[in-house]
Amino acid sequence: MAFELDDQAAADRIFAEGRGWVYARYANPTVSGTERFLAELEGAEDAALFASGMSAISTVMLTLSGSGRRVAAQRELYGGTVDLVARVLPALGLEVELRQTNHEGELVEWIQQARGRCDALIINPAALTHSSVAVADALATVEAPVIELHISNIFRREPFRHHSFVSPVARGLICGFGVDGYILALDAAARLIGVREKG
Repeated sequence: MAFELDDQAAADRIFAEGRGWVYARYANPTVSGTERFLAELEGAEDAALFASGMSAISTVMLTLSGSGRRVAAQRELYGGTVDLVARVLPALGLEVELRQTNHEGELVEWIQQARGRCDALIINPAALTHSSVAVADALATVEAPVIELHISNIFRREPFRHHSFVSPVARGLICGFGVDGYILALDAAARLIGVREKG
């Protein structure tokens, strides 16, 4: 849907001053009102709504990243996100690492290598969450914010899964949202990095 403009002055207000609507896919009164409401609800300066998950992921990744920054991700990513992380971001000068392992020692080494190199660390430690003091100790040495992520809600599973060695050293925990948790984790990382850079 396109909005009809009465005259050149109306076009100038929209394009030069950013007041008004020209095309519903980019912005419209409902979207703008919802963005203002969400920003107020979150106590944020502003908010942005997207028409697709891929556009939201791309925006977060491009905002979070800059030339020389590193992006680390695990294998449980939506295909479009894999393409973004593996092809698009490197074309913009970003060094990208996709890592996944089932071996505790290898994970500990990767965490140790991330020290001083990553702006944020998102980790899904899977079963090592409940058993690995070594992973927790390695994460405790990372200066960047650590976000613990689980695809399932660990608190709705067996009682032994309710304990996490990672949570005490993580900035926060996201669980139970399936692979969409990665989008939430990226958003949280972007906010945390923004806070760190301002302060």
